[in-house]
Amino acid sequence: MAGGVALNCVANGRIYNETNRDPKMLQRINEIKSREGFRPIAPIVKCNAFDRFFVGKKDPYMLFCCNALPETTKSIPSVVHVDGTSRVQVVSRKSNYFIYTLVDEFEKISGIPVIINTSFNLRGKPIIEQPLDAVMALFTSNLDFLVLEDYLVEK
Repeated sequence: MAGGVALNCVANGRIYNETNRDPKMLQRINEIKSREGFRPIAPIVKCNAFDRFFVGKKDPYMLFCCNALPETTKSIPSVVHVDGTSRVQVVSRKSNYFIYTLVDEFEKISGIPVIINTSFNLRGKPIIEQPLDAVMALFTSNLDFLVLEDYLVEK
């Protein structure tokens, strides 16, 4: 995907969000998904930028919690859980070109090579896997837009 990144982009069966413009982004995502406020969301960070924000094991599958650096808690608080950790996914151009490009474009806009990542499902519903279900979720939630293949769907 080329171009800018806006709030609540859906792609790869996930919801991706900007991380730094709204300190209440975690609250907004939890409202969109109708889930409890204590549930953390995960950051995706470019592999070469991981050490600027986190301490721990670099993992492409969000299997490990990492400690967030103090500056991370200040600059992108929505990706830091109450205990100061994050379940980080690192991405490289080779491991997932699409998501890497999305993060890279967001970095060009914001200066931060980190976006929010959470599953694309709404309360009481399974993770969305079909295009029709994705479009229905877009129009029955507070998501701003949807990316399906090479198409951008807006309300």
